[in-house]
Amino acid sequence: MKKILIVIIAIFTLSFFGCQKNTEKPTVILPGGSPLISVVEILEDSDYQIVAGPDLFPAEFKKQERDIIIAPIIVGTKLYIAGASNYKLHSIIGWGNLYIVSRTKINSLNELADKKVVAFGENATPGIILKTALGSVNTNLNFLASVTDVVGPFKTKQYDYALISEPILERLISSSKDETLHIFDLSKAEGLPKVAQFGVFVNPNSTDKVGVVNFLSKIEENVDNMNNDPTLYANLIVPKFESLQAFTPELLANAISRMNLLFVSSKNAKTDFLAFINFLNSKNPNLIGGEVPNEGFYY
Repeated sequence: MKKILIVIIAIFTLSFFGCQKNTEKPTVILPGGSPLISVVEILEDSDYQIVAGPDLFPAEFKKQERDIIIAPIIVGTKLYIAGASNYKLHSIIGWGNLYIVSRTKINSLNELADKKVVAFGENATPGIILKTALGSVNTNLNFLASVTDVVGPFKTKQYDYALISEPILERLISSSKDETLHIFDLSKAEGLPKVAQFGVFVNPNSTDKVGVVNFLSKIEENVDNMNNDPTLYANLIVPKFESLQAFTPELLANAISRMNLLFVSSKNAKTDFLAFINFLNSKNPNLIGGEVPNEGFYY
């Protein structure tokens, strides 16, 4: 009888700890907007925090407490090169979600010479990309804190040109039925390489290996599902997250096609990634540090 009881206890104990292991959830921090939209369906498999804007990310990389950080490529790369972060690049998902919306059509950024442009994220990826793409074009730029802040001044016609991103762009278009707005894709600007905007960074010292691998394994399929059927995806995610309920599923589905979201592993993205980093280094070595990351950077 004692032997039977011992066996039962042993089986129960193994089952209990097995279940514990399967329910581990990695800690994830990410910004709202397109990064959130790209992984929102799998966030329930993590202990996540959504933040507004990029300001918190440098500190998060340096503290090295999170298992996974979904953040601007420029931030994660710069800190790694500087030796302030050990996070490895797992994949790139965001490939350029920046647009110039205007009341007068433009075919080149040269046409913004001497124009007033309202923009956002001066010292973050949006501002860096815009200023780098403009080069020597003399444009009167006024930077505001966030992408939502540019909508008011543009709608009240204080500016006829604005730097904007999805899904805020789609909401602006849908609320401006009385006028024709033109869209210029900043990633198509002459001389600009493929823009690696945001990616997934992994803490190599994470103690939750199972949870991390489980979460990472689901990202590519989730992004594929989103791109294959944006309407279905939008209808699934809008009711789940309060921050997305400012958008209708129809509006969000329309916005997804312009977010340029595509999962590419860091090793497969290396050529495009390095072209982007080398471009930034050639324009301003202080942006990244004038170097490229070593092989240890790729997860």
